[in-house]
Amino acid sequence: MTATQVRFEVSLTRTTIVATAIAVTLFFWSIASVLSEELEQGNLFHVVEAMVFLLLVGFLISGNFGYQLARLAYLKRWLGHVPATRDELMQSFVAPTPLLTILVPSYKEETNVIRQTLLSAALQEYPHKRVVLLLDNPPNPRTAEDREALLTARSLPAELHALLDDQARYYESLLVQFMLRQQTAVRERPQEYVALAQAYEHAAHWFQEQADRLPDSTHSDAWFAEHILRGPARRYEERAAHWHRQAQAVSEEQAPQERLLLAEYRSLAAVFQADIAVFERKRYQNLSHELNKAMNLNSYLGVMGRRLHEVPHATGLMLEDTTDLQGSYEIPNSPYVITLDADSLILSDYAIRLVQIMEQPGNERLAVAQTPY
Repeated sequence: MTATQVRFEVSLTRTTIVATAIAVTLFFWSIASVLSEELEQGNLFHVVEAMVFLLLVGFLISGNFGYQLARLAYLKRWLGHVPATRDELMQSFVAPTPLLTILVPSYKEETNVIRQTLLSAALQEYPHKRVVLLLDNPPNPRTAEDREALLTARSLPAELHALLDDQARYYESLLVQFMLRQQTAVRERPQEYVALAQAYEHAAHWFQEQADRLPDSTHSDAWFAEHILRGPARRYEERAAHWHRQAQAVSEEQAPQERLLLAEYRSLAAVFQADIAVFERKRYQNLSHELNKAMNLNSYLGVMGRRLHEVPHATGLMLEDTTDLQGSYEIPNSPYVITLDADSLILSDYAIRLVQIMEQPGNERLAVAQTPY
């Protein structure tokens, strides 16, 4: 929504609250008159009946007021919020950033839905991220259909790594080459701007190519292609045009903007850099098997920051702590966690904006954010 639309919604909500208050006042006044007459006539049954009716209506009215007031507060917060500018966001690529873990709990979701959600998380413009599919399907499916769905979901991290790894290596090499040029006294010239513009053009082409390959058979497919793929493609084309203009305007003698260019290269490299993994709590007998999303999330949160190995027992497979590096793996701990439903999508700047908010003074207790459905 635009600011104008939000201001209209604020006015409309205020008008609704006032109109509701007037209607409620008139309603209770009329009911009070009826109660007074019934009391005078001694009709106690009708009085009790009216009181019960008033109580029920009162609950409905209080719910209405609660919703309208919450809506008004949200809209006013929306108007007062000033999102970080691109320059402010680019500061995240100058200094080291904390690890961000994006958890995607899933229970028997369609494979294509999970794939799109994981890809929207993996393509976040955040430099240090880990995406984990918390697969909650039964580990021993009884039907061929469930078995195929489980195996396909398990293979998604490898599939997405195959899609992104070449691009990640390409942009990592561009970043390394730029850093080497910084160290060899080769400073920013028009050619440096052109090189960065070409890097953005390459990214725009990749995103557009991925969008063109997707079918648009459903509304969610079309939304994914437009907002997760074509949106960044257009934005990178704009950045490429910006740096081409800079190349035409800059002179050979101008001082370099090394920090800015370094941040630009790091932001491009960050798009394709993601550690994608899958975790299945139901494979392990010593983890919770309760059938709810909260316990799926809690099971993974409980093993973060620990080195573990799988140990077979008579009752089944266990996941136990170990200090032995042989045959074990460490689940990285991270100061920030985002939870994302397996049928939800997030725009490319969602994570970096959210982490920036959580790192602001006064938000020291914020560490886990649940993405709205």
